[in-house]
Amino acid sequence: MEIPFRESDTLENDMFMEPADDLQDYLKQKTTWSMEILPHNINDVSLIPEFVNEVYITMIPGASCWETIQTAQQIKAVGKQAIPHIAARSFADVEELSACLSELQEAGIERALLIGGGNSEPAGDFSCVMDMLKTGLLTKYGINSYDFAGHP
Repeated sequence: MEIPFRESDTLENDMFMEPADDLQDYLKQKTTWSMEILPHNINDVSLIPEFVNEVYITMIPGASCWETIQTAQQIKAVGKQAIPHIAARSFADVEELSACLSELQEAGIERALLIGGGNSEPAGDFSCVMDMLKTGLLTKYGINSYDFAGHP
């Protein structure tokens, strides 16, 4: 891939090349940019840089699925793809997972990052991602695209 460059317009920088003015547009077309946020740390989703396409939303110990859902709705409202973490060890039981996934479906979420989570001990029935996958609930609620992470 060739990236457009232009020569520097100052004598002292003539030895270097600067990115073309349209580099940001070029990269936006050719690259998928992502970032990760904590739901309680985002006050204004309009501050997410324009070139960022995908926003991963954490589900840290002590945080609720509802914070993740609200943040996902805000991110989608500004035209970004919201990709929530779904932390297996954070859910007490199948009913709690089902309720969370139902709300994510209503928010239009079709992709998620599946993770064991930061809890050292499970809050309930799920000790790992495979336990969640075996329920079939992700597919039932329209989440058919998964990213996986090895945390912790």
